[in-house]
Formats: sequence, C-alpha cells, structure tokens
Amino acid sequence: MSLATNRSLAEKNLEYQPRLEGGKGRLQEKYAALQSLYHGVLEQKEKL
Repeated sequence: MSLATNRSLAEKNLEYQPRLEGGKGRLQEKYAALQSLYHGVLEQKEKL
C-alpha cells in the first residue's frame, strides 16, 4: 500500500470520528439509564 493511499484512508477514517464519539456518548447514557432501571426493578422485586 502506498503512502498516499494510506494517508487518504487515514483522513477518511478521521471524518468518522465525531460521529463515532457522539454515538459512544449516547450509548454510555443509554447504558446508565438501563442500569438505573435494572436497579429499580431489583428494589421492587425485593419488596414483593
């Protein structure tokens, strides 16, 4: 693979970085919400 091709591919990959970082942040938020819901369910289950 030539240096120019490698550079071109690297630049193209860098274009995806903001989108990937945003998706990563949203995924972390959703996972935190899921954990909160899960712990809420466990608390309710203990009350039964």
